[in-house]
Amino acid sequence: MPDYPAFFRRSRMRYFFLYSLSFALIIFAIWLYDSATQENAYIIAWVLALIGLALISSLEILIRYERITLTEHEIEHREGLLSKKVMRINYHSISNVNLNQTLIQRLFRFGDVYVDTPGGAGYEIVLKSFSDAAKIEQLIAAKTKHHQPHSKPE
Repeated sequence: MPDYPAFFRRSRMRYFFLYSLSFALIIFAIWLYDSATQENAYIIAWVLALIGLALISSLEILIRYERITLTEHEIEHREGLLSKKVMRINYHSISNVNLNQTLIQRLFRFGDVYVDTPGGAGYEIVLKSFSDAAKIEQLIAAKTKHHQPHSKPE
């Protein structure tokens, strides 16, 4: 049984290519600045470094924008940085939880989790590119089974 509350965020591995590109831009900018002989090369180096830093900052904001917290009795889904949107769903209200992972997502342990409640159009919560998606799905599924009403034998 896991310790509650359990927190999960989007995976950085989902954005591995963009992180790599950002760091490559910054390294190239440092090399260009170090080996520059003309004034315009210094300016280009600074611009490239700023683009790389802006890209890394944007990715971090994107990752921190959405978070899910699994507590003993409910799921809390938070979105936003400056303004917040919070949705809480009790486990007994959940009718279905689905996991979608490609081969690459399985290798890097992230994926998409869909949480459904009865009577709603579409999924109530959609978690795209979350770290430990399989663990999230297992924890929610275990809790929903635990909170299902017991049927009386006939």
